[in-house]
Amino acid sequence: MSFNSTQISIVIADDHEVVRDGIRARLQEVADLKIIAEAKNGSEAVDQVSRYDPDVVMLDISMPILNGLETARKIRENGQACKILMLSIYDATEYVQGAVKAGANGYLLKDASAKEMVSAIRSVAAGGLYFSAKVAPSLMPQANDVKSSANQTDFSTLPEPKKICTYGLSTRERQVLRAIAQGLANKEIALNLSISVRTVESHRLNIREKTGGGNTAQLTRIASELQLI
Repeated sequence: MSFNSTQISIVIADDHEVVRDGIRARLQEVADLKIIAEAKNGSEAVDQVSRYDPDVVMLDISMPILNGLETARKIRENGQACKILMLSIYDATEYVQGAVKAGANGYLLKDASAKEMVSAIRSVAAGGLYFSAKVAPSLMPQANDVKSSANQTDFSTLPEPKKICTYGLSTRERQVLRAIAQGLANKEIALNLSISVRTVESHRLNIREKTGGGNTAQLTRIASELQLI
């Protein structure tokens, strides 16, 4: 299977065909993304990753034969360098921490918008981390005390909170988002951050595209979710 080398190659793994269809429909029109293979269980996902060596593999956390966590561990044991983006309907701390421990680079809830999904893929493909805002608190230090009663896992290798990049926002974009939530106008933001008004406007556009926030009220809510205010 051939694809443009400038595209991000993706393997998607989910045991529900309708979910795979939905992901494919979301991504097939995005120029820099290319789905190169699909799998309906964890074992197939391991085989497809080994065969195609994708940039990113999207793993459903609940799959037959091997679940998403087991699949991620197997991929890492095989020495595959692809980025792993976990997909789940579950936002429980033990799932999120388990995914990171297994080698995942991100954790995306299945109710994420198409824009957020694209942003998540691009973020992990570029070497960053991506966690849906609702699950990001699971990676904070106080959450490390939460462990499965059946498996007392050591989560000491979890990424530091300052490295968590929810919504794929850069440090500057988070600064601008915080200022927006504080009610500052573009000129005030530009003055405070020592950047041009045009740069502020560019950051605003990027923030809206990444988060799906269309107005100040929505952006303020998102800033609150990210604990910026």
